Amino acid sequence: MEHNVCLSPEPGKLHGFVASPGNFIYTHARAPILSYARMAPFHDILVPCPFYVNNPVAQDEKKTETEDSIPFHDKLKVVYWRGRSTGGHALRTTWRYGHRQRFVGFVHALQRAAEVFDVSRFFFGPSIRGWGERTTTTTTTTRGALRIAFDVQMGGFIQCDEEVCDEMERVLGHAHFEGQDAERQFRYLYDLDGNGMSGRFYHLLSQRAVVLKQTWFQEWHDERLLPWAHYIPVTMGMEELPSVVDFLINDPDGERISAEIAEAGSAWSRRVLRDIDMSVYVYRLLLEMAAIFKPLDPDEKVWETVTEQLL
Repeated sequence: MEHNVCLSPEPGKLHGFVASPGNFIYTHARAPILSYARMAPFHDILVPCPFYVNNPVAQDEKKTETEDSIPFHDKLKVVYWRGRSTGGHALRTTWRYGHRQRFVGFVHALQRAAEVFDVSRFFFGPSIRGWGERTTTTTTTTRGALRIAFDVQMGGFIQCDEEVCDEMERVLGHAHFEGQDAERQFRYLYDLDGNGMSGRFYHLLSQRAVVLKQTWFQEWHDERLLPWAHYIPVTMGMEELPSVVDFLINDPDGERISAEIAEAGSAWSRRVLRDIDMSVYVYRLLLEMAAIFKPLDPDEKVWETVTEQLL
């Protein structure tokens, strides 16, 4: 997975945190900094985000089955996402580089392309032969297939001046907010960064759906979750997204793998992302930090040095 911002030749054109961060505070002091998430150049010590406690994975198997009464194969073959325009402070010159704006614009461009180009190869499967083959006309069915393949809209325009918010709404479409219950009917749930890491990741994993995860942030759980086993990674450039969606929706192997990932992600998250797992992780981390740093004597010179660096 492209999880490293430093590997991108133009990171400022792919992610709002790089293009126009709404808040960026740093220090040159050699001091331990505990963070909920970090990008590759940083060396913050990662801890679980408290937001996950308020939006946890379902820990009761029977309760989960009752709440999510729609079997995976009865859900819609649709990639679903709703979210607000977070990720950075949107300026007239930078908002198009925001990762959320780019995602919505990319999906809408795919849908609009059906009016001119034959892009149904991505959504029709075996009935269309060969990459890039053209049909004589772009049918209503083709356009409908594109609309069905993605249900992606902005849920609100924020972190922008009024004229910039208006411009985003004009380009990306009117805001269309929906509650969390709406996502239960879809097989594929998209998750991408906001101002930092996405706080809804655990909740999405518990929905018995396939989570397509797009992020440049590293988190404490990265070694506990395996891409293509518990979720599907998507690069920040999204070049592979149409082909991945085509495979998952139209290929028999893709449908089988989708069902396996949905179940594996849900079951595994209930085993390793519980409140107690996060508590144990933090407790062990603090024990290790205490062993490394040891208590500081306020009378020692090193204490004055650390104080000066932090101030």
